[in-house]
Amino acid sequence: MGRHKSFTKIEREIQHGYRKNLNTADSTEDIEKFFVYAVLDLIEQVFEGRVLASFEDISLDGQAASGYHLSPYLMANREFARTYKNSDISQVLERLAESADNHVKHLDEKHPDRTEAKIYPVPSHAGNFHKKAPQAKGPGSSH
Repeated sequence: MGRHKSFTKIEREIQHGYRKNLNTADSTEDIEKFFVYAVLDLIEQVFEGRVLASFEDISLDGQAASGYHLSPYLMANREFARTYKNSDISQVLERLAESADNHVKHLDEKHPDRTEAKIYPVPSHAGNFHKKAPQAKGPGSSH
């Protein structure tokens, strides 16, 4: 059995910017995007260009026990698969996914209007977007 390698040092380096990005997210799509960027950064630092991953190889998956999904293409890469099996990289990915999931829940519970407004913006008569359409003034109403 090979030795077990730890990547928590790289995780700590990524965490600051990742948390900052998650805190600025306006939608679940933003959260997933920031998760994927953090994982791509992790993969780049761990493998130093020897393993190429793309945005499509990584996704959040709330239905998976791990909280994320990696493409078969990425998992078929020998170096990635060996490192995934013989290191803590899967636990690092789980922690990143857990942070993302917590932010998704926070947005859904505390700020559902943010996600709704981003997905379904309402244009005003001037072309500006706002959350609530302006109310028409009826006859006899004063300005």
